[in-house]
Amino acid sequence: MFKYRYIRPLYYFALCIISVLAYFKVISFFYILFPIVLYFTLMAVCSAKIEWGFFVEAFCGKATNEKVLALTFDDGPDKETTPILLDYLKQEQIKACFFCIGDKIESSEKILKRINEDGHIIGNHTFSHANLIDFYPEKKLDLELNKTNKIIKSVIGKEPNFFRPPYGVTTPAFARAITNTKMKVIGWNVRSFDTINKESKEVAERVLKKSIAGSVILFHDTTPHIVDILRMVIPELRNRGFKFVSVEELANLKAYKN
Repeated sequence: MFKYRYIRPLYYFALCIISVLAYFKVISFFYILFPIVLYFTLMAVCSAKIEWGFFVEAFCGKATNEKVLALTFDDGPDKETTPILLDYLKQEQIKACFFCIGDKIESSEKILKRINEDGHIIGNHTFSHANLIDFYPEKKLDLELNKTNKIIKSVIGKEPNFFRPPYGVTTPAFARAITNTKMKVIGWNVRSFDTINKESKEVAERVLKKSIAGSVILFHDTTPHIVDILRMVIPELRNRGFKFVSVEELANLKAYKN
């Protein structure tokens, strides 16, 4: 299978073979550049493709004929937009999953409590969501995940089982940290790009075009126009016969640890 644990030994094997052949002057040492360039190109591409499950398995949607969808929101809680979003979701009777940043929770505990009390799932989105977090070593990532889980549990009394890596980027260090914390990775198969595109209609059209049965849709509750987007997306998806369910139900996984 196309997985990191299989590709890595093949890479080292290729380096050994080429080195031996070059040593005995069968080929030039120049050829050793080919597997090196190919390997690191593959690592870079696969890091950004969470749906491939190259480094770690991730639930990114479900193959099903049942017209169900799950909504997820990253990067909160946000003091301004999250409460407005919660009001709208409550009005529409939709339960979503919020992947929260630990550093933001410390000043927004009331919002986190409300997310939980409204019946939504709370997931781990690291403590810092740092720009260079993809280059953090395993121990530092362990701290990011464990610290955030501890904060969430102190507020709602439950420890998250769901984790979403920042930017959807995975690495070998992330894979080991996730294994250490025994968490389940939740990705997506519909990316709204709501933080990049400021035109609500264009974002809504993209989501409506990409959504299929079993989709996990990625939004951000930090997006100022998120409710405007949802007011276009949700009624239309319902008109198409879709039902909104939780990620827990869609993935058939427990959202919290025992």
